[in-house]
Amino acid sequence: MGVELRPGTRADTPFICSVFRDALPLYETLMPGILEANIANLETLEAMGLSFAATGLEAHIFEHQGQPFGFSGIGILNPEQAYLATFYLLPEHQRQGLGSQALKVLCQLYATQGFREILLQAHQRAPWAVNFYLRNGFTEQARGPAAIAAALPTIAHLVETETLLLQRIL
Repeated sequence: MGVELRPGTRADTPFICSVFRDALPLYETLMPGILEANIANLETLEAMGLSFAATGLEAHIFEHQGQPFGFSGIGILNPEQAYLATFYLLPEHQRQGLGSQALKVLCQLYATQGFREILLQAHQRAPWAVNFYLRNGFTEQARGPAAIAAALPTIAHLVETETLLLQRIL
């Protein structure tokens, strides 16, 4: 049985928050406060009775053998481009090929919906993330805030320092 993908629901918010919490040790020095802010925002949305969709992103939960092991959040930039804002797996499910399978299923989903490419930012000091995306068909399009904002003005407000813009043609 392979990786399955399903749309995230309001009931998935605690799971998504737990995945963010588990990712904190990897990212707290690279992007201080970012994951904590995501957790706080999701907890606020949940208290208001809203789902992850209220962030403006489409949530997808990755499951293997009926158990959730990760999630993604994708924003639609235009009818041809999607932006992978979040893609995290629980640590105990990493380095088993499940992330590559999940990314493949996610890309297939967006390809069938008519999207031409998926874009994302990866932190330059997170070689595990950069290498993962490069191994899975992404290529570097821009490096650093100014170059990323110039290449993709619609995400200029999301650009972090020391990031790369990566692209995968679908």
